[in-house]
Amino acid sequence: MSRVNPLAVNTAQREDKRFPWASPFRLLTTIAAAIFVVEAFNMVALHLLPPLPLAVEVIGDALILIILTFPVLYYFSYKPLLQHIEKRRAAESALKQSERTLRRLSNQLLKVHDTERHKLAVDLHNELAPKISALKFKVETVMPLVDTDQGPDFELECRRILEMFQDIHADIRSLTGNLSPLMIDELGLLPAVEGLCDRVSDVRLQLRLACMEDDVPAPLKIIIYRVLEEALENIGRHSQAKHVWVSLQREGPQLCLQVKDDGSGFIVEDKLFAKTGEAGIGLSTMCERVSHSGGSFEIDAAPQGGTTISAIWNFGPG
Repeated sequence: MSRVNPLAVNTAQREDKRFPWASPFRLLTTIAAAIFVVEAFNMVALHLLPPLPLAVEVIGDALILIILTFPVLYYFSYKPLLQHIEKRRAAESALKQSERTLRRLSNQLLKVHDTERHKLAVDLHNELAPKISALKFKVETVMPLVDTDQGPDFELECRRILEMFQDIHADIRSLTGNLSPLMIDELGLLPAVEGLCDRVSDVRLQLRLACMEDDVPAPLKIIIYRVLEEALENIGRHSQAKHVWVSLQREGPQLCLQVKDDGSGFIVEDKLFAKTGEAGIGLSTMCERVSHSGGSFEIDAAPQGGTTISAIWNFGPG
């Protein structure tokens, strides 16, 4: 099985434009041309000078070769190479800064998204639902006052209206639950997790809660809920699993959420970095939520080997 931290996986290497004088062939051509020109100059200069001792000619030839070749090599090879290295370092630094900025903006977007969903859910729960309930009660109050001659038909219509109110009320409850888990605010994270797991069907799910409500910081509760929600949705849509194990436990300074299944599994890299737009979005979102809340996120999966998703937060000495 492959164990992957999505944030630690490097993206594909990018092709850089090379400096025109930095290729090996052009560099060798430059060196050969420089040596040829310098040696030709030396031959002409030595021919014009009176005969000299062999040692002097050799040393002089070497010195002239070094003196005249060094500026050529520096200008056409070493200096462009330094410029290329500096540009590459600057590009890498800018890329890292852009990635940090993108992750920061992504985190802010997730927070704004959750805040807006929570506000809308609260408005639906506190404003619209009570009004619909009030209308339902008014219809129930009017029904006994119906004239007996027209009562059956009118009563039937009222019952249909009541059924519509009940359907609307159920839709609002479902909508508010999808927008924001208000149960976390009302009862706490642990009952919300139990309720989320109770809604899972078609698989046998075992839930283990080995922590107290106070063990989970308030900002982490919505994150843990959303990560678990996404994991369970992925299992239902893709894994074909028969068994699912969910655990949330506090061990010393660590809080760990783990979701494991015995489904079909997958190749993590293919899911995260597939070229199709549909792949890996849920995994990336879970990873972003966990990492920006100070945790570490790991996916342990293999084809036909099941999948284990782990999110761990370390709070220091416990």
